[in-house]
Amino acid sequence: GDASIVHCATSKVKCSSGDCAEDYALCPTVVTCPNEYKRCADGTCRSSCPEDFGDQAIVNCNTEGFLLQCPQSATGVSCRNSLDDCPTGIICPVEKPIRCLDSTCAENLSQCPPIPTMWTESEVAFPEGSFAGP
Repeated sequence: GDASIVHCATSKVKCSSGDCAEDYALCPTVVTCPNEYKRCADGTCRSSCPEDFGDQAIVNCNTEGFLLQCPQSATGVSCRNSLDDCPTGIICPVEKPIRCLDSTCAENLSQCPPIPTMWTESEVAFPEGSFAGP
């Protein structure tokens, strides 16, 4: 395996998102994709993901000059030199438990903005949940 991938400290729990938290109640809310879409490794919701076709390169944080890969998944890769520098996940409140692709929280999936039908190669996912486009 990649030595730069971090495991949670024994005092923390491993969330289903891949993040580490003090308690499961403090785990970030993962993006909910509509039924006809799946969540890709970059955090986007698509009918087919770049990694389905081997199009997405695996990021090795060590070769990028960092000490570790932050313990998170499906939000884009984040490399840092310290766990303290890793982005924190979004926790949606109980009254709005659905996390939309744009990182907003909603009561139900129908209140989320529509999923883009086309993604360009220049659109990049950032760990805090935003995307940069052309």
